[in-house]
Amino acid sequence: MGCLKLTYQERQGLEKSVIFLGGSLRKKVQSGKKCDDYYPFGMVMAGTAYDDESRPAQLYKFNGNEVLEGNGIPSTLNLMNFNARLYNPALGVFLAVDPQNQFSNPYLAFGNNPTNTIDPDGEFAWFIPIIVGAVIGGTSQGIQSVKNGGNFWDGAWKGALVGAAAGATGFGLSALGGGAMLVGAGAGAIGGAGFTGIATNWDGRSMLRGGLIGAAAGLVGGGVASAVGGGGGAFLGGASSDITGQLLSTGNVDFGRAGLAGAMGFGMYHAMSYASYKFGGGDVEIAGRKLSYEQFNKINVAYQKSRFWKKEHGVYLNNDGSARFVPRNDRHKFDVTFDDWQKGDFGTCHSHWAKPGVEYANIGGTGKWRRYNPNYKYPQSTLIRKFIVSDS
Repeated sequence: MGCLKLTYQERQGLEKSVIFLGGSLRKKVQSGKKCDDYYPFGMVMAGTAYDDESRPAQLYKFNGNEVLEGNGIPSTLNLMNFNARLYNPALGVFLAVDPQNQFSNPYLAFGNNPTNTIDPDGEFAWFIPIIVGAVIGGTSQGIQSVKNGGNFWDGAWKGALVGAAAGATGFGLSALGGGAMLVGAGAGAIGGAGFTGIATNWDGRSMLRGGLIGAAAGLVGGGVASAVGGGGGAFLGGASSDITGQLLSTGNVDFGRAGLAGAMGFGMYHAMSYASYKFGGGDVEIAGRKLSYEQFNKINVAYQKSRFWKKEHGVYLNNDGSARFVPRNDRHKFDVTFDDWQKGDFGTCHSHWAKPGVEYANIGGTGKWRRYNPNYKYPQSTLIRKFIVSDS
């Protein structure tokens, strides 16, 4: 599970940090006692906090919710007040059942996927992949229904159900730790089978073929989208997925249709990204400067690329609302070098792609990193690196 760390400087030169998760801001920084870095489920990373004893305590932290400590409540309990329920970030679970009955496990937090969902009040987790799938599926099938001489809404509601199911599949695979290509393949399989079923009156053999084609198309599209990142990645992912599907289905390519698929992916990406920015806490004010949508989006792209390429990424943030990526040569496997500061820059953001506590080996000091195997005899000069500190 990855995360993003944003570092900024106040006029006095004091450096502070805040964590982004999955591209969504999880903590609003105020002039308070502490600034902490978090693991994906909200547990504070040991040894990373900035502490200023001259300022009053700041108890509103992860997800903007209150940490319960003091007045007889020991900090070792790791309790947070999410209004509807108490939350334990060390375990990643709520301490009371879900009042909305959203999951099979009523104590589950964020659908077990904090990079794709938010739950600001302990009552409702926002399922962005399901919403996106429903909108894209409904729109595409509604248009297809009109082309076939039918009613737009008759095709739209069927397409929305299939699209939502595909989005839910992708969401579930992501929650289990699946990468972009696996998530794309799973969602594509469900979508391909479902949309083929609509077109063929639910013929089983046709649906199986449609599911296999959809899986292949989703695999390609998911990989391209994640490798490129952002709106450009969404466009190329949508187009490449459609082209793959056409080639496997008919052997021919309608580039106009592929372009439309890419445009839909681009539009939906920015629509949902802006909604997350505006309503999910992304437009936070940091050191007197409000984070712009351009900066928020650049941070999202850095996160996507970092997870796909398994290499840390970074962004410079400027007072004029602009943002730029760290040069390629300054991005490394486990860290980012920030020595390209320009006029007006006030902060940086860098990603973490690896899981906490997982060890990697630099084979013979050559720069070729592999997951560490304690049973393997490594050559001399091999460096062993554990990513971040352990939860203890």
